[in-house]
Amino acid sequence: MIDLRKFMKRLIVKREGKFKRVYAEDSFKRGEIVLHLIGKEYTRPTRHTIQLDWNLHILDPIGKHIMHSLDNNVEVRDFNLRALYDINKGDEIKMNYYDNQEIIFTQFVDIETGELVCTKNNPKYGIEC
Repeated sequence: MIDLRKFMKRLIVKREGKFKRVYAEDSFKRGEIVLHLIGKEYTRPTRHTIQLDWNLHILDPIGKHIMHSLDNNVEVRDFNLRALYDINKGDEIKMNYYDNQEIIFTQFVDIETGELVCTKNNPKYGIEC
């Protein structure tokens, strides 16, 4: 059984302006589980879900606040976010939405560039820019 309390102690969600962001409260080694994803499961994407499989999306109470970056430091593997490289205490946890999302549900801002990112995926689920 996974002790979820250990993840709660190692990550912190902070409000910055109109967004909430996730930061490391502890260091993580490359390959280490940063967050075990739990929460309500969906068959279709929503604005804040993380895709685990084609028809499996999860709304994790911490994961929903992880921002997009092309310079990501975590990746989705099964029900876990794993460190791509060593993460230091105080580093923001960032994922590349394109790595695991078949459909990007909405526009979002890249935290490195500040640019609005759009999708041209299936208009039934996403938006076209």
